[in-house]
Amino acid sequence: MTTTKTIHFNSVILEVTIANQFFTRLRGLLFKTPLKQQEALLISPCKSVHTIGMYYAIDVVFLSADYRVLKIVERCVPRRMASCKQAKHTLELLAGEAHRLGVVEGMQLPFII
Repeated sequence: MTTTKTIHFNSVILEVTIANQFFTRLRGLLFKTPLKQQEALLISPCKSVHTIGMYYAIDVVFLSADYRVLKIVERCVPRRMASCKQAKHTLELLAGEAHRLGVVEGMQLPFII
């Protein structure tokens, strides 16, 4: 079962789908239509992702256990990998969305699973 939460972030409403079970984490965004603005996928636990099999770029935001931004990989194109050893969660966004939303390293995101 997929869970979606509405998060208020920098005066923007963000619809976040939470992938916290084995198969939802494994699949991620594969074989899904591209994310839209104000949509995201939170994968937990997760410290690395790949875009093998995808046909569009994404922004990847690695988060600590308390949802602090540790690392941002903007416009991660298909057939690439990204990781952060310290990450507990990973947030995937439409390419360019992290910048548009004002996400920066060190900031705290308002997530509660």
